[in-house]
Amino acid sequence: MTAQYGFRIAKDFMPYMGTGLAYSYQPDTQTGDITKLRAGVAAQFGFNYLLGTNLILKFDYSYLSLSPDQLRGDSTVPPQSLGIGFDIKF
Repeated sequence: MTAQYGFRIAKDFMPYMGTGLAYSYQPDTQTGDITKLRAGVAAQFGFNYLLGTNLILKFDYSYLSLSPDQLRGDSTVPPQSLGIGFDIKF
């Protein structure tokens, strides 16, 4: 869940940034324990680009800081995501 602040630089280009809460759950397959819940914060930025009256190109980058440990075992790289999409208005 994030709160975003967007602004318009040009008629068709609208960047935004946001922050919020993040959580993840992952079953512990090695010890057979119950699912581990991790919580933390998320940072996000991206932009929307208007391609036409009913079509928007979206680009988004998110960074998650979760505790108590990272999701991918021994990795020291925190979870991140990159998203590209289209919004079509009917």
